[in-house]
Order: sequence, then C-alpha cells, then structure tokens
Amino acid sequence: AHVEPAADIEIDPDQILYAVHGADGERLAVMLDRETAFAAAVAHELEPVSVH
Repeated sequence: AHVEPAADIEIDPDQILYAVHGADGERLAVMLDRETAFAAAVAHELEPVSVH
C-alpha cells in the first residue's frame, strides 16, 4: 500500500488529507493525518510506504 497526500480532495484548504492506495492504485481510504493512514494500512495487513 502507498500513502500520499490526497490533493484531489479539498474539505478545508488548510487541511492536507492522506490517501491509502492498494498495490493496484485503488484508493482504499482517506485519513486526516499521515500517522493514521499508516496505522490503518498496517491494521489491514498492508505494508505502507510514502509517496511524495
């Protein structure tokens, strides 16, 4: 799984959301912070990596 800022979703212009994607590129979840996104990936038996 890879974790990256979700630039295409804007709720608050000052808030950066983080998306968790599967190996095939499918977006699996969107979280409020990077740490939560990583924890969610690990909790679902995925190996998270950052993508900038």
